[in-house]
Amino acid sequence: MSVLLGEVSRCGSVGLYQTIDRIAERPYQVLLAHCCYSDSVMALDTILVALGQDDDHESLLDTALETAGPSDATVVLGVGHPEDDYEAALDDFEGDATPDELAARSATIRSLTDRLADAGIEYEIRGGVGDTGETFVSIADAVGADLLYIHGQARSPTGKALFGDTAQSVLLNATCPVTFVRQ
Repeated sequence: MSVLLGEVSRCGSVGLYQTIDRIAERPYQVLLAHCCYSDSVMALDTILVALGQDDDHESLLDTALETAGPSDATVVLGVGHPEDDYEAALDDFEGDATPDELAARSATIRSLTDRLADAGIEYEIRGGVGDTGETFVSIADAVGADLLYIHGQARSPTGKALFGDTAQSVLLNATCPVTFVRQ
């Protein structure tokens, strides 16, 4: 069962409404937690897929592909590296690597980019170091994301969705609409 949180207020975006309708048909998925508040028409040109370390990357990408394909949007795969993990990963590579380069070297990211290429969707890879939530918000701002997808889990025994620190930080601080996709 899908649950939509928040409200889509004065968005004026046919594309966004169609996306919500299409995603809401999926039985397990989406909590819309933040939307735009302008009267202008919102085109989906850039979609950020925020990839945490323990996320189900395939299902998150599946959800993003449902939006990116019809809207012809560019998908940005955003990878947050906590400081300690970034330093440890650099030790595995000879020489220095930027966060973007380190993200691109990941086998998981290569698998996702293969799927995007096969679907004919333009993509780019962005990485950042530090607090993961802040990293995703910074990447969204840097690329001008029109929509951000992030994963989370239902954690309470009653099934109430509780957002983790990263998801909550993104939901509260992102300047673009955020779609919370429950794992």
